[in-house]
Amino acid sequence: VQLNGWRGVSGDSPRPPPQMAERLSIARCGSMMTMFFQQGPEPVPVHDWSTASQSDTARYAAFFWGMLDRGSYMPCSQYEALFLSAAHTEADIASTVAAVDDVLAGLASEAG
Repeated sequence: VQLNGWRGVSGDSPRPPPQMAERLSIARCGSMMTMFFQQGPEPVPVHDWSTASQSDTARYAAFFWGMLDRGSYMPCSQYEALFLSAAHTEADIASTVAAVDDVLAGLASEAG
């Protein structure tokens, strides 16, 4: 399953600024997903190395460190998957979604 743009985990989560949503592609299969930060104006579905290698790894690194600063450990590379499991509580998910929204908003404001 390929989701382009942002899609929050919970229905009431705030959405990041539109300029960031346009540059984010999420590849998902079941409870595994990977976020690809992209350099162009439109997200490109990532389905192979050719499309994945066009991603903005520096932007993902900024996202990773921003999430870590907020207490959420994400995959250290956008070429790795993150997993949602039964061990994650509703509170875990809510705090992660809030951290994602906060970090993406910060990245969007840095981009100008």
